[in-house]
Amino acid sequence: MTATIDFRKNAPQQYYCHWRNATRTIRYYGQCPVCGTRLYGAEDGDNDPRGILGDHAVDWLHPAEYGKQGASVAVCFACLNDTEEKYRRALALAETIGNWK
Repeated sequence: MTATIDFRKNAPQQYYCHWRNATRTIRYYGQCPVCGTRLYGAEDGDNDPRGILGDHAVDWLHPAEYGKQGASVAVCFACLNDTEEKYRRALALAETIGNWK
């Protein structure tokens, strides 16, 4: 178990979170389709970018939230929240990558 996450690894990693007083498992989810940042998320779903994940925190675009069907697409927190341009680019890419209909 480590005190930090190695953002070069694809294998699941564990670290002890003093805030939660628990061991957390972090998984690699691929790269952001907008900017290429490697994305990681905790198994418990709490992927706050203010925590250990920082700029690598995964966020998700879910097609049902846009009235569509298909696969959810992993995107970095920054690309979904920094500018409208990045957000719209993320949506356009998610429609293609997730095969949204």
